[in-house]
Amino acid sequence: LCRNLVINKVVRQSYQGIVPLLKSRLLLNADGTITQLTITQFKGALIPNLDDMQASGDISAYSILMDSTQNVLSTSKVSMTVKILPVGIADWISINLGYTAKL
Repeated sequence: LCRNLVINKVVRQSYQGIVPLLKSRLLLNADGTITQLTITQFKGALIPNLDDMQASGDISAYSILMDSTQNVLSTSKVSMTVKILPVGIADWISINLGYTAKL
């Protein structure tokens, strides 16, 4: 349940950051690949929200990947991958107790 809440929050935060970039113009290199400036723009739309989630302890870390060789001219589609490292949850705690003759 905890991880579902977190991934749903990541989806909402990502949506909030990316939607303003729909129908935006994309700068391309001479060979048709996406420029580094365009990649930085798209990653930059996600980073503040994910940084906030990391700072508040919702996630441990994240990574944003974007392939610069994707053919946006023929597909009109920009693909990104966001990887989330969740926070661990201590569902069980085990303690070994006992007497000893020496410490």
